[in-house]
Amino acid sequence: SEPCRSMVGPGSASIAALELLFSGPGYSSSFRNSWPGWYNAGGYVMDADGVLLSGYDGKRQAYDTAGLVGLRFEDAAGAYAEFEFFPRFRNRTLLDIVASCMGSDRQNDGSPPWRLGHCPFVGRL
Repeated sequence: SEPCRSMVGPGSASIAALELLFSGPGYSSSFRNSWPGWYNAGGYVMDADGVLLSGYDGKRQAYDTAGLVGLRFEDAAGAYAEFEFFPRFRNRTLLDIVASCMGSDRQNDGSPPWRLGHCPFVGRL
């Protein structure tokens, strides 16, 4: 599984703490663009009693609640790309950033936002 970790807390992304937001294999058909969890609160990886599970693929509560300063995408081999958010995106949740950037555009139709990015100026590598 490839994790998506947030960088939370004050200061620059390079000194912020990492917190897991989402984990899942890139080939998963469960988490496509139209998956409601990207755009709506909830849908966490939980057991029948509502306890958050670790070690399973899916969304974590921090996706909806953690104020971010950046984002790190990692693969199973440990390689990663790390973004530091520009000021207007700092201290926002990933849910808020994704929902505001994507709007209702859930299907890749090859249009400019899909080719160039829905929010191309969110941060820097």
